[in-house]
Amino acid sequence: MIKVYYLTVEGISSSVFESQVYSLKKEFDKDDKIDFNLIIGQIVKSRISIKKFLKLFFEKKVSFLMLKNIINYKKISKKLSLLIKDDYSILHCRNIDAAYVGLLVKNFYKPNIKIIYDVRGYVEGETLFFKKKEQHDRFVKLNNILFSSDIYFSFISKELYELYKKQHKIPNEKIIVCNSAYNDMIFKIEKNNLESKKINVIYIGGNQSYQNIERIENYFSNIESVNLTIATTKSLNKKSNSKIKYLSDLSPTQLSTFMNNFDYGVLYRENHLFNKIATPTKVTEYWGKGLKIIAFGNAGAYTKDILHDLRLGFVIEDVNIFESNKLAKVSFDEKKYISSFAKKKYSLSVNLVKYNDLYSKLS
Repeated sequence: MIKVYYLTVEGISSSVFESQVYSLKKEFDKDDKIDFNLIIGQIVKSRISIKKFLKLFFEKKVSFLMLKNIINYKKISKKLSLLIKDDYSILHCRNIDAAYVGLLVKNFYKPNIKIIYDVRGYVEGETLFFKKKEQHDRFVKLNNILFSSDIYFSFISKELYELYKKQHKIPNEKIIVCNSAYNDMIFKIEKNNLESKKINVIYIGGNQSYQNIERIENYFSNIESVNLTIATTKSLNKKSNSKIKYLSDLSPTQLSTFMNNFDYGVLYRENHLFNKIATPTKVTEYWGKGLKIIAFGNAGAYTKDILHDLRLGFVIEDVNIFESNKLAKVSFDEKKYISSFAKKKYSLSVNLVKYNDLYSKLS
């Protein structure tokens, strides 16, 4: 049996913990060839659900590393080394901080483990844009070390890999590309039993300022033919009205059932490089349910799919020139096509095969 430890330092309150981390663990629990162990780095002073924390704390093959706001890499690497029982195991590290901690474990405690650095985004570009110089300089330093080390890499998009390949020498045989996949065991097409003449549009995701929810609200509030729903992980403390409905804190299963009634999924992303090479989970969750995309600005690395095949949705570079009369109800046949496209290319099932192949190669 292949022993895998999966390390995340984003904590359980992350908006993608369920879709990107815990879903992976649950699926590998069904695999009798992979012994998959989840290690969660959790910041002590962060606001978390105690119920959720306790459930995970007592779950088999789940461990916690308690972190301060500023990660002490050496201290955490020593603690992590004690959780890794098999010297010849695989340590799959989600994001740059986790990967550096993993590298220290390999260099100082467990020289025979194999490290996978799951490269989740262009962190140098993002921190530079937001003028976080100290964090930017740290990420540049860490990536210089990581990309010159004898480890393996998983990139969330081909575009992200090509960007880093221009800056570092990364052997082709040491990389795979696995997007931020949607969970196709939950987000799958189901027939809608409710008939609606209006076009139903939904936003799913976090309520951070960069999600541009207010711009989405402003755009659709004056379009008579559209009903908009905003479903966020945390409440926006807004009351629903005749045009916009607000939901929060739905489980993935509840969300999937609710989405049966919709035609389009919407997102609003500024046209920065770090956005364009990302793979937003919400896009593939929309597609998994058969919804067309309405992407203001861009849809990350999925933009090229939409531009290539207009049956998948719209990319609106300029809100002022988009004609809302282009929007129409989405038929069930269209939904079946979209859902099938997503499952074949961007689903958790696809990523599980890629991870399995890499784990087997490294074992």
